[in-house]
Amino acid sequence: MADQIYEVRVALEGLIGRKLAETITPDGLKQLAGILEEMASAAEDPDVNPYTSLNLTYHVALARLTGNAKLHETYSRLVAQLTLFRRRTYLHDAQSMALSLQEHRAIFDALAAHDPKRAAALLGAHAEDSRRRLHASLLPTDTALSDRGTMSAKV
Repeated sequence: MADQIYEVRVALEGLIGRKLAETITPDGLKQLAGILEEMASAAEDPDVNPYTSLNLTYHVALARLTGNAKLHETYSRLVAQLTLFRRRTYLHDAQSMALSLQEHRAIFDALAAHDPKRAAALLGAHAEDSRRRLHASLLPTDTALSDRGTMSAKV
């Protein structure tokens, strides 16, 4: 199921990146910058829950800021289903939050430059990289869960 969600997500991310880079306002950039600041702080916390929540907030904000209500609604519903998978990925690899944050900053820079092609490419690559990190977290050698917490924590 997660692979099917990621397949649709990759397509939607490209659309979001293209639309938003063409239309984002200074206020929209300010909103995203604020979320990125919070994500940077959360990425340093060993508890993955705050970063997981902010990651979802960032992506849903991207969709909302396109001004396309149906895109926002569809995307929000879709990515909400990935929360547990994202959390598992962050628990599996201690570096994954820092890498995710780096990717989010690059996406922000492309949006701020009003570069639709780059924003779409970065968002699509980010979704594909997220899928690869999820697959790595599902390998049988996964011992990271016992190192960074349990799946019973608040999501």
